[in-house]
Amino acid sequence: MGEFRDARLGDWFDLLGDLLRAPLRAPPLDDIAEGMRRSFQPVAVVWSESLDPLRGQIWQQPHRSPPLERWRADGTFGRDPLIRWYARTADPIAQADHLVPAAIAPRRDLEMWTEEMRPWGVEHEIAIPLSMEWPRHKAFVIARHDEAFPASDVALARRIQPVLAGLLFQVQTLARTPEPSLGNTDLTPRETAVLQLLSDGLTAAAAGRRLQVSPRTIEKHIEHIYVKLRVDSRVSAVRTAMRAGLLDAGLEPARLPSTNTETPDAGRAGSLLDSRRASYRVDALDGHSVRIPR
Repeated sequence: MGEFRDARLGDWFDLLGDLLRAPLRAPPLDDIAEGMRRSFQPVAVVWSESLDPLRGQIWQQPHRSPPLERWRADGTFGRDPLIRWYARTADPIAQADHLVPAAIAPRRDLEMWTEEMRPWGVEHEIAIPLSMEWPRHKAFVIARHDEAFPASDVALARRIQPVLAGLLFQVQTLARTPEPSLGNTDLTPRETAVLQLLSDGLTAAAAGRRLQVSPRTIEKHIEHIYVKLRVDSRVSAVRTAMRAGLLDAGLEPARLPSTNTETPDAGRAGSLLDSRRASYRVDALDGHSVRIPR
């Protein structure tokens, strides 16, 4: 395999690093769709949970609603070369519509499909399947107008595909796993007070001054808290205690200092893409089956 170089891979590593900061029990579809938008500059991103494009979500720009129900009823979706490709071959590779051979997508059907899609700014697509388990075919589809996706885009889609599939597998696995036990949550009043001060952003030294004890005593309390809550960091301890109702209700801390230095802004994790989501509308769609013409 030749060496693959694409600067956009770095953006995907950054995104996945943010997403994997905590266990995922639901697919981070909005974050991945935004990553697709930034990498491929499509006019629409679709998350499909079967071979029926009506089952899933659509992030599109501009804010227009194509006649999806009519397309399903009159067989238009059955002319989509990518739907035909996966229905006929079950090949899981990320695929571009212009790479589907004519034996699977006849030229006449392809022209009819393109003509129907063109008014909606969609002339070319890449599908990135994350699961081929029938009938729950899960895939992202990115669409654009004018020219077909270049080879570099197809190569990038195929490079990120196994990582995104692994992310989905993690989500599915954790969704079937019971939430971990919090262990012994019978914190002493002093341990609760220490944890509350940590949630307010105080260092061990500052908490010691507030409680009129030494920083070393605060550290011992923190060690006991870790054992009881079965955690290994102050951020995890505070979040676990909040979920268990052990701390006063309120916002999670924006900063949680460590013993000797301050950590980066914890509230920033996972929010790097939020500022660009406003331009995309998300539609929740229900669907049934797609007729594939023979």
